[in-house]
Amino acid sequence: MCQRRRQPGTRCAPLRLCELERAGHAFAAGRVSGAAVADVARLDLERRVGYRTCGVPEQRLARVLEIDPEFWVAYMTKADFYLADNDPAKAIESLRIAERYSGGESTQPLAMIGYLLARNGQRNAAQAEIDRLLVL
Repeated sequence: MCQRRRQPGTRCAPLRLCELERAGHAFAAGRVSGAAVADVARLDLERRVGYRTCGVPEQRLARVLEIDPEFWVAYMTKADFYLADNDPAKAIESLRIAERYSGGESTQPLAMIGYLLARNGQRNAAQAEIDRLLVL
């Protein structure tokens, strides 16, 4: 879970910042490479400013997954790309991989899966994901 605490009168840090913070901790613990963390941070920034020309971010993301195929934050970024391309089915698939590789480190993949299922009219499946979140 993110170590940032909301201070009175301030806004919470974006969830993406917390993901990158957790990735930094994983790097410090020797679980992922520094190159993978840096590439995902760069890709996230490019996604936020709309830089997606010639498939460059997708190529970099593929490289990150070559370096560390179990780096769950990269799968979260991949899901963002699928959502930007209006492909929620592939986004959910990527989020399920992120959930599996996060090893319980984050509930964000599961929450996003529930949100996307609900948004796409799959109420029962979304409720099942919410129930899983409530058990955690």
